[in-house]
Amino acid sequence: MTTSPGIVGGATAHRLAQRGLSLRTEGGLNYFDREDRATIMADFVAQRLADGADVRLLDGPAARALAPILPETVIGASYYPLDAQMDPRRYVRAFGNAAQRAGVRILEGTAVRALVV
Repeated sequence: MTTSPGIVGGATAHRLAQRGLSLRTEGGLNYFDREDRATIMADFVAQRLADGADVRLLDGPAARALAPILPETVIGASYYPLDAQMDPRRYVRAFGNAAQRAGVRILEGTAVRALVV
């Protein structure tokens, strides 16, 4: 399990990992394997950079260096170093457990007709 600093920070990532939430903070890739997509991706990355996102446009070799499983046909990718992934089932279970510890009553397999806050 990688718990490197990312969007949630190293200390938070470590605590989430200790709780078994399978947080991975290796970043994220969106790859393309057709030349006509290169311009689209370059425009997309430029817009995201203008919006303040931490994103990089990579060529094929750089993308494969980060994700060796990518085939040779990949010619580029956008890379978001702060992207994180978590097992949603474990997260929902942990969130529910924390809510129960705080006094929330959870009814599974029941239709919701109203939410009282």
